[in-house]
Amino acid sequence: MSLTSALSIAQSALLTTSKQTSIVSRNVADASNSDYARRTAVVTSTAPGARSVEI
Repeated sequence: MSLTSALSIAQSALLTTSKQTSIVSRNVADASNSDYARRTAVVTSTAPGARSVEI
């Protein structure tokens, strides 16, 4: 595995974690809002070493 590939995978993992944290934060912040619908992050593997987040 090249350094570029490893860094790309690490960047993807950090982006995924950031999006998941953002979703959790919004869920907590809007917990008392009756009009808010809880959201979940769906993490799937798209290719060897690749991930995506759907909201």
